Amino acid sequence: MGKDAKDDMDVMDDMDAKDDMDERPMPAATRVIQVDTRLVYGVLGVVAVAAVAVLGLMLGRGAAATAVAPVAVDDTAGLLANAEATVGVPGLEQVGAPRAAPQIELNVPTTVDGQPMIKPVVRGRSPVPPDQAPIGPEEARIWFTDLAAADWQLRMGEVSPLGPVEHDVIIENIGTAPLVLVDAGGECGCTAFEIMERQVAPGTRTVLRVKYDPRVTNDAGKLIRKQIYVRSNDPLTPVAEFHITAQVLEQ
Repeated sequence: MGKDAKDDMDVMDDMDAKDDMDERPMPAATRVIQVDTRLVYGVLGVVAVAAVAVLGLMLGRGAAATAVAPVAVDDTAGLLANAEATVGVPGLEQVGAPRAAPQIELNVPTTVDGQPMIKPVVRGRSPVPPDQAPIGPEEARIWFTDLAAADWQLRMGEVSPLGPVEHDVIIENIGTAPLVLVDAGGECGCTAFEIMERQVAPGTRTVLRVKYDPRVTNDAGKLIRKQIYVRSNDPLTPVAEFHITAQVLEQ
């Protein structure tokens, strides 16, 4: 036999030996490891799907719990009832379609002339004039007629420290839809309010009576400045504010 033929036979023997090794059965330990790995991946997949389903259910319940039933803008009774049912305190629910939700925090109940008052602290802003934001159709717009030219301040002047003083503020609806006044409040228990009419037709006015009692906060001898707010269905200014100023005389 020649050298070339012998080399060919050696190559064929090597290939047959490699084929025999490939056809040998896989060890049992290796098969078990592969089966266990697939089982683990399957269990992890089921757990992930279940977690996503539970998360979706929780988010759905949260959205449903925060939904508030809509009420008609010109329905005064409906607006007040919706506020009381949602918050539990009259007049503390936002009304209309404001662009920013007011910040509300309840203080301890105080009294003015023996009448219990609950004083929320809110963040409002001055009414928006028509030249800054044109009034649209079916849009209520609140306006403090006497305070617009006074930098939104009710100046009471010198007041006695021995008892309350009262002043009237004119509220005008310069919009094109009925203005619903929900409530009025102040930053402390030294103020009380009376709204003469809660629903104001377009182009008409009502009166907000403001009472300030310096005895409640011991303001004798002080120059005071207090925040006052009125909440309504004005979509641009749901919480409209102004300030009262006074020089309280010494006792």
